[in-house]
Amino acid sequence: MWPKRLSEISRSDIEAVLAARRQEGLSVEFKSGLHKGKEGPSASKAVAGELVALANSYGGTLILGVDEDGDKRASGLVVLPDCRGLAERLTSAIADVVDPPLPGFECVGIEMQDDGAGVVVMRVPASIMGPHWVKDGAGGTCYSRSDTQSRPTSMRVIHQLVLVNESQKSRVGQLVQEAVLRIKEFEAWSDERFRGLGGTATARLSLLLVAVPIAPIQIPDVIVRSSKRSAPVSFPVLDAPSGRVQLPWGSMNPIWRPRMRGVQIRDTFDNKALFLDEGGDGTIGTCLHVFGRNSTQGHRTIAWEWVLALLASTLVRAERARRDAGVPETEYVLRCSLAFTSGWRLVPPGVHHEEDGELLERSPMAFPDYVVGAVDTFDALCRQFGTDIFNELGVEQAPSLHLDWPAIAAKALA
Repeated sequence: MWPKRLSEISRSDIEAVLAARRQEGLSVEFKSGLHKGKEGPSASKAVAGELVALANSYGGTLILGVDEDGDKRASGLVVLPDCRGLAERLTSAIADVVDPPLPGFECVGIEMQDDGAGVVVMRVPASIMGPHWVKDGAGGTCYSRSDTQSRPTSMRVIHQLVLVNESQKSRVGQLVQEAVLRIKEFEAWSDERFRGLGGTATARLSLLLVAVPIAPIQIPDVIVRSSKRSAPVSFPVLDAPSGRVQLPWGSMNPIWRPRMRGVQIRDTFDNKALFLDEGGDGTIGTCLHVFGRNSTQGHRTIAWEWVLALLASTLVRAERARRDAGVPETEYVLRCSLAFTSGWRLVPPGVHHEEDGELLERSPMAFPDYVVGAVDTFDALCRQFGTDIFNELGVEQAPSLHLDWPAIAAKALA
């Protein structure tokens, strides 16, 4: 309904829905209030049933506090007291009654009056983690969406949902593999390019990140959009003396080229080669190659800040992509890989001697898939990524380096 996060919508957005007399549909549901007009288990289960139906179907938005006319069009407000507190309570209650949990679920209260009364807006993307159920005494009820109605589903429909979800998971895996193949083509280019700079292509560290939307999306004019944007190169930090994490994007004169329904950017900087691939289907591929020089020029090292900056750049581009597609609630799967030849060290923040960096021993280093949610979850994702890497290296405490994501989003997504 809105091409932005629910946390960014305001009273004027709700007023626009009313002024346009927005109609209910497969992905939009209005309710004047809670079931029987009060909170409780029955109320939360009724709301949960609507959300489960949306998640099991096409995803969508549910607004509590908006009345509808006979044509299922928004006709007026029925404000709910303390709408923000109600949103918090419903978030907790719905989490208790839905299984498996709804991925990407958002719930906010929007004040429409000075006394705190207003509406509660909920949104959930189409899910491949289902079918989802609402728990009850009999075990649970599965719902799906048809026209403007949410209905309990038959076993036949549940079976169809399972098949659809398996197909979606297969699609995600295929998109990841296609992105990896495009990045593999970059390896030969970077090897040859670095040989021209006097490097040793056999001593190489490769960090690969691929982000794929869980639900299909389509970005219009992706080539035009990308050509007008520069790569994020600097990220503000909350708890580091330097105050920034820098990602110098090569010579600042990168090789930019279109591909079928997408773009690619290649560049080199010092002993590093960088690659970016963005597709009209929302797929983001990024890769960093660091080449080792001979032993007289020092150790083979990569700073943790570079790893974090590349991850941050990938997350920012995924957020841009889903906003450009008009579906900011869509979650991404992030797949990572770190491969290297012998002798490489990962240097944590604050370590001034390269030989004190953590020795990378097991290559390739594989990671579990990460789920990319809203921007306010990015810091937790980065912390988990850091914990996974350093735990694999036998280090109990990962480095503390937190990016200022609100500032990053305000600049990068403007």
